[in-house]
Amino acid sequence: MSGRRTNTLSAAVPIDPSDPTKTVDLGSLPLFNPRTKTQLDGLNKIVTPLLAQNHKMPQYVLFVQELTKVLVKELPSEQVKKIASTLTTISNEKMKAEKAGEKTGKKKAKVKTSLNTTRNNVEDVDAYQDNDAFDDGDFM
Repeated sequence: MSGRRTNTLSAAVPIDPSDPTKTVDLGSLPLFNPRTKTQLDGLNKIVTPLLAQNHKMPQYVLFVQELTKVLVKELPSEQVKKIASTLTTISNEKMKAEKAGEKTGKKKAKVKTSLNTTRNNVEDVDAYQDNDAFDDGDFM
């Protein structure tokens, strides 16, 4: 070994739900023990699509938040700040794209007013037939 600390975490995953003794230790696979940038990129290309396919699940946002917390827990604050800045940039770009989509996608329809001519054109004066309603003696 080159003096690097090895990952000794066991990630035993059952491969047969009916037999709990049939498991595979993901931590023992070379894929999950990357040593180079190329290997990290390979891990990213394999794991990201597997996780991202669940983006429509209602719990996905909470999952990503918790995963992010766990992933950055051991990083120095300066590196966490860089990651947060990247996420803020992505958020701003998405908001701009959504606003641009709203402007071009939703055009206001011109509203035409029309006259409803299905009723007789007679004034309703029935409310004024009551002589007590407008007593001339109360005027001023």
